Amino acid sequence: EQQKGVEYKLKKEQDTMLRGLDMMEKDRNRAEQEQVETDHSVKTLTEQVDRLQREVNELKQERRDREATLRDKELEIGSFKTKVNTLKKFKHVLDFRLQEVTLSLQPKDDTIIELGGKLKELEEEFENNLQVHKQMEARLKEVDDEIKDKVAEGNNLREVIKARDREIF
Repeated sequence: EQQKGVEYKLKKEQDTMLRGLDMMEKDRNRAEQEQVETDHSVKTLTEQVDRLQREVNELKQERRDREATLRDKELEIGSFKTKVNTLKKFKHVLDFRLQEVTLSLQPKDDTIIELGGKLKELEEEFENNLQVHKQMEARLKEVDDEIKDKVAEGNNLREVIKARDREIF
């Protein structure tokens, strides 16, 4: 009976050990499964970290590029502003010079207008004189024709006088 008690005790201990071993094996399997899941999660997270790091690096590079472009554009804008200011000053000088030239030409413009009026008057006077001249030429031609007629008549009368003188003498 003692032996049965010892066997019972040993059997109980064996069962306890087997149950403990089963539990340990289940714990080990669970731990292995958790380790696999953890390894998978770590791998996934590492890939995400790498991808995110690459994206961050790309975004940083893009930001640096944009900042460089922005600085270049700001320099270009500054250059254009300087050119605009220079051109405004140049325009102001040209406007002033144009005003001076306009003012200096005003007396000449007035003289041109005055001379234009005188020219018109002289042209009218010339036209009138030309008309008078034509009338005088026509009258001179008439008088010249009359003189020629009178000279011819005088010559005829001389011939007649000579012929009578010859008849008389």
